[in-house]
Amino acid sequence: MTYTHKYLCYGNVYLTNVMLPKSMHEINSYTFAGCASLTDVYIAQGLEDINEGAFSGCKALETISVPASVTYIGNNAFANCSSLTDFYCYSPEKWNNNNTRPTVNTNTFSNTKVEDATLHVPSSAFSTYQTTEPWKYFGNMVAINGNYPMSYAVTTNVSPSVAGSVTGGGTFVEGTTVRLTATANDGYKFSRWSDGNTSNPRSIKVTNDITLTAQFVIDDIKPTFDITDITDMSNLVYINPVETSPGSDVILSVNLKNSVAVEGFSFDLYLPDCMEFLFDEDGFPEVSLSTQRTTARKTNTFEAAIQPDGSLRVFAASTNGSTINGNDGEVVTVTIHVDGTATPAYYPLILTNIAVSDSDAHSYDTASVVCSIKVGMSLTCDVNQDGTVDISDIVAVINTMAGDNKFRATADANGDNSIDISDVVAIINYIAGI
Repeated sequence: MTYTHKYLCYGNVYLTNVMLPKSMHEINSYTFAGCASLTDVYIAQGLEDINEGAFSGCKALETISVPASVTYIGNNAFANCSSLTDFYCYSPEKWNNNNTRPTVNTNTFSNTKVEDATLHVPSSAFSTYQTTEPWKYFGNMVAINGNYPMSYAVTTNVSPSVAGSVTGGGTFVEGTTVRLTATANDGYKFSRWSDGNTSNPRSIKVTNDITLTAQFVIDDIKPTFDITDITDMSNLVYINPVETSPGSDVILSVNLKNSVAVEGFSFDLYLPDCMEFLFDEDGFPEVSLSTQRTTARKTNTFEAAIQPDGSLRVFAASTNGSTINGNDGEVVTVTIHVDGTATPAYYPLILTNIAVSDSDAHSYDTASVVCSIKVGMSLTCDVNQDGTVDISDIVAVINTMAGDNKFRATADANGDNSIDISDVVAIINYIAGI
């Protein structure tokens, strides 16, 4: 945006501060006129024109600074500014054609008591301002020896992006003390800032453009649903508790707890919405009969298929009288994928229609068993989800950039919602401890 529209904030009595960016070249007529509560105005170097009535009637405005880039101040631009005590004008003595800079109308300060205010001007132009209207009407004039205050951006990010928020960022005048506050979402807690500082809230003095990322970690979370207690139960299947992270593939261990000699079992498995079953290259679910307690040789029938309602149905039985070894342990493995957008929480894994058959063809039925899978927070920069951050994560990002989607859900290492070379740099910095 290079200019403001006429009457943009006219009469806005709730506006208290304004910061105009470096891209702004013109303040149009009456843009802030009648903003009776306006107390703080910052105009970045680069502004050229302050047009008619731009700040007229800003009765609470006490101090304002005009950068050297301003070449024109229009009629009544600062009229009726009854609280004005200090006006800083950084324009040097000479400009094109030896005219004083900026061009100012004699009624720029109409009905503003400049005789009670102080004009601050460059020492090199002091004598020129003393003899030029309307500047010469200021009651006091002081030489400025420093440079015009610069403005800098304080940019804030959050990692991971779903973990929380940060307040306090923005554009500020050099030397301003800014207070940043990181607030965690449910399931997370604040860990540190990207520069290693652990204070929250924290205050920084603005001296240059700076980007700070609030880093969050998983907080202690608890299930919000009832997990089936199988301590006093038997002749059923259940899934061992498992912990994983968003965007990862997980092998679920389905166990058979039995007090009888079992020749067969069956069950249906339901996943939460943020998870899905994986399939092999032939389109079959990645489900296997475990060799911990049985073998394919002993079990002549083994079937796994997705049902119309999205559940996975598993059936295993021996047709030669072989029974499963032991009384508790893994019998089936199921591979699933956790969506990269899954938030940290416990999720239910629901087994239903459980049937266990003994050697006498007696069936032991259980309506349902609710197990759990805990989704934690991904390790920052652990793109390939192997629990460590190293050169293999850099390779994973490069492969993603080349079109491989295997780790696309976790390849955005710096959390800027794009996958590019900056993510490689983020991983290198992480490895280097920066």
